[in-house]
Amino acid sequence: LTDHCQTYIQDIWHGHIPPGSCMIVTLPDDVASTGNPCDAYALAISPTMRAPDDDSWHQDLVYNTMWLLLV
Repeated sequence: LTDHCQTYIQDIWHGHIPPGSCMIVTLPDDVASTGNPCDAYALAISPTMRAPDDDSWHQDLVYNTMWLLLV
């Protein structure tokens, strides 16, 4: 699943999704099959930062990312 998502990101965004954006990745057939306990067919990718870093300066980062996903 990780390789599938990374390949999709590489193809669409040339390897980097800007923080504050959201993209929907369709799951591959072997993951989205009947054995999927949530019956999910897509995955939302919403990065909060480009590289892991201290986020104590921005306490609303996860809150804002969740709203981005819902809107």
